[in-house]
Amino acid sequence: MALDPMSALSCATAVIQFVGFGTKLLSKSKEIYQSTDGILEEQAEQAVISSRLSELSRRLSSSLSQNLTARGLSPAEEALQDATNRCQNVAEDFAWAIDKLRISGKTRKWRSFQQALKGLWSKEETEQRMALLDRLQQDVVIHLLVCVSDNQTQAFAKINDKIDTLEKAMLTAISERDLETKQEVHALKADLVKLSENHDEAETRLSMQLIEQWRIHNESTIRHLLQQFHEQDKAEKSQSHQKELLKTLHFEGIDARENMISPKAFSTLDWVFDPPLESSTEWTKVGDWLAGPCSLYWVCGKAGSGKSTSMKWLAQHERTQILLKSWARDKDVFTAKYFFWSPGYPLQKSLLGLLTSILYRLLEQCPSSSCHVLPERRYSYDPERRSFLVWTVSELLASLRTLIEMTAETHCLCLFIDGLDELGGKTYERDELLDFLDNIAHHPSVKICVSSRPIQPFLTAMSDFPTLRLEKLTRKDIENYTTAQLNKNRVFQALKQSEEGLCLQLMTEITERASGVWLWVVLVIRSLLAGLRNMDTTSDLLLRLKQIPEELEALFRLIISSIDITYRSKALKLFDIMMKTRGLSLIGISFIDADTPDFHLRIHDPVPEQMIQTRLDFCARRLAILSGRLLEIASLRSPDDPAINSVEVTFLHRSARDFLLESDCEGLLGTR
Repeated sequence: MALDPMSALSCATAVIQFVGFGTKLLSKSKEIYQSTDGILEEQAEQAVISSRLSELSRRLSSSLSQNLTARGLSPAEEALQDATNRCQNVAEDFAWAIDKLRISGKTRKWRSFQQALKGLWSKEETEQRMALLDRLQQDVVIHLLVCVSDNQTQAFAKINDKIDTLEKAMLTAISERDLETKQEVHALKADLVKLSENHDEAETRLSMQLIEQWRIHNESTIRHLLQQFHEQDKAEKSQSHQKELLKTLHFEGIDARENMISPKAFSTLDWVFDPPLESSTEWTKVGDWLAGPCSLYWVCGKAGSGKSTSMKWLAQHERTQILLKSWARDKDVFTAKYFFWSPGYPLQKSLLGLLTSILYRLLEQCPSSSCHVLPERRYSYDPERRSFLVWTVSELLASLRTLIEMTAETHCLCLFIDGLDELGGKTYERDELLDFLDNIAHHPSVKICVSSRPIQPFLTAMSDFPTLRLEKLTRKDIENYTTAQLNKNRVFQALKQSEEGLCLQLMTEITERASGVWLWVVLVIRSLLAGLRNMDTTSDLLLRLKQIPEELEALFRLIISSIDITYRSKALKLFDIMMKTRGLSLIGISFIDADTPDFHLRIHDPVPEQMIQTRLDFCARRLAILSGRLLEIASLRSPDDPAINSVEVTFLHRSARDFLLESDCEGLLGTR
C-alpha cells in the first residue's frame, strides 16, 4: 500500500520546516532574538526557542506516526519516512541542548544562543549538524517529487483500467443488441413469408379488378402520353437525320470564293436599283426583274469588270429581299448563292459543287424537308467508313427537283450563281450546267441570277433572257473611284492647285480608256500612285498613263517584265507554285523566300506570337515586290484559325492566273 499524496506532502512539509528552523537556530540566533536596544532577555529567548522546537518536534512525531501505519511503501516513500526519522533525532538533540542551557544559564546573562552552544558542541559537531540539515532538505525535495510522479502514474493507470472496463461493457451491450436486432429481422421476414403464403386468390382477383378499373378510367390519358412519346421520338430521329444529311452536303471552302470578294466597292453599286436615265434603255432593270415574273437574269461583263462584286452585293442587299417578297406575294422566299472559283478545289469549280452547295443552303433554311427530299439517303450509311456515301450529280438534281416541287405551294426560291465561265472540266459539264439552269428556270416559283464573261456558249444560251452588261454602266463609278483615290494623295493635291486642267485631263483619260474594266483601273491607279511617291509631275503622270496598255494581257506582261531582275528567279518559282496549287498561306510563302532550305527545321516550338506576326508583315511586303502585286493577301480563312496559317495568298484576279497559265513565264522574266 502506497502513501496517500497528501500524507507524503504533509510529511515533507514538516521536515522542511524543521530543517529551516534548525539552520536559523545554529547560524542566525543573534539576529533573530536581538532586542531593540541590542540586549537579549534570557527568559524571553529561552521561551521562544523552547516553544518553537517543541512545536516542530510535535509535527515530526505526528507525521512519523502517520507514516508508520502505512504498509507496502515505495522506495521514494521509504526514503521520505527515513528523513522524518532523522529529523526526529535532530529534534531530540536540540531539545537536550535547550534543557541543558536552561539549567546552566540561570545565574548569568546569555549573550547569544550560538555562544552557549559552543560550550556544549565543538565546532566540528556544529558543522556536522549544519551539513545534516542541508542533506535532509535536499533528500526531502527529491523524494517528494518522485512520490508525486509515482502517484500520478498510478492514477493514470487506474483511469485507463476504468476506461478499458467501460469499453468492454459497451461492446458487450452493443453485441447483445445487434443479436437481438438480427433476431427481430429474421422474425419479421418469417412473418412476411407467412403472410405472402396466406394471400388467397380472392385478394388477387380484387387487385386485378382495381388495376383494370384504373386503366379504363385513365385510358385516354395513357393513350395521349404514348402518342406524345412516339411523336417526340420521331421528331428526335428526324432532327438527327436532318443534321447528318446536312453534314454530307457541307464541304471545305464552300464560302471561300465569296469571302475573298472585298465589300469596299459596294458603295459604288447603288445605280443597280436606280440606273441613270440615259442608260435605262440599254438593259433590263434589276429591280423590275426581281419583282416581276421573269425567271432568269444574266449579268455579263469583261474580265475584271466587277461581276463577282456585283453578285455578292445584290445577293445580300436588303432591297433585294423586299423586291423578291413582292414577287412571291404571300409565300416565303428561300435564297441560295454559289461562286465558282477556277483556281480552287474541285467542288469550287464543278457542277457537283454547285448542286451540293445550293441544296445545302436551301435545306439549312428548311431542314424539315430533308427527310422527304431523298429518304433513301438514310440507308446509304457506310459502317466501315463511318460516313454516308458520296453524293452524285444525278442524286443532287433529283433532290433539288423534289425540293422545288414540295415547297412550291408555300415557298419561292431565288438562286445567285457567279462565274459560270469558271466551271472546270469537260465541255459536257458546261452543257449539263446550262441544261440544269434551263430546266429549273421554267418553274414558276424559281428565279435565277447568273454572271459570266460574254463568251459564245453563254451568249447563245442567255439570248432570250434579260441582261446587264456591266462595262457599259460603270463609267460613273470608275470616275468617282479614280477621283477619290487620287485626291487622297497630298502630292496630287498640290499638282491640282498649280495644274488643275492637266489633272482633270488625267482622270478623264483613265475613265475613257478603262472601258468599264475595274481591274484595269485598279492597276493604273497603283502605277500612278507609285509615280507620285517618286514626285512625278503632271506631264510625267500623263506619259506613264499613255505607256500603260488598254488590254489586260498586255498590262500583265508589262507588270511582269517590270519586276526587278534581282528577284525574277524567286518570282518565277512563286508563280509556278501558285499556279500548281489551290493557294498557299502567307507563312508558307515565307518558306519559299527563305535563303536556307532548312529554315523551317530550325524553328523551335513554341514560336512567340510576336515573332510570327513580324514574319507575316515582312512576307507581305516581299510578296508585293516579288509578284509585281499580281498576288495579294486574301481574307482570313477562318477567325478560329491560328495566326500562323490564317492569312491566305491568292491571285489579284482570275485573269492574272489565266494569263500566266497561257504565257511563257520564263521568257517573260528572262530566266530561261
